[in-house]
Amino acid sequence: MKNNFLILSLLLFTNIIWAQERKLSEINDVIKIAKKHGAYWENGDNKPFVKLNETTSEWMVQSIKYSYTRKGDCKHTNGCTKVKSVKLIIDANTGKVKSKVKENKIYPNYE
Repeated sequence: MKNNFLILSLLLFTNIIWAQERKLSEINDVIKIAKKHGAYWENGDNKPFVKLNETTSEWMVQSIKYSYTRKGDCKHTNGCTKVKSVKLIIDANTGKVKSKVKENKIYPNYE
């Protein structure tokens, strides 16, 4: 009886470890796909956001960059903050990119 319990516990433990390793490799695969499509930016403290939506079987990767400018209309104010973002949706089953949305916004710095 103890041997059966020991074998069952060992199988369950190895299955849990294997599932965790598999999940990690899937995240790495998603990061590789996002880098290939220019949607994974690692800059300073701004780490990209990677999340799996299990109901729709989609991975979402979102990267954001912030910068400062004094060009154009921003030279008449206290400068502007530029926000550049990209949102990539990847199908979890096929690994194909479903959508890619880029946004560039400028916010004046009034004081």
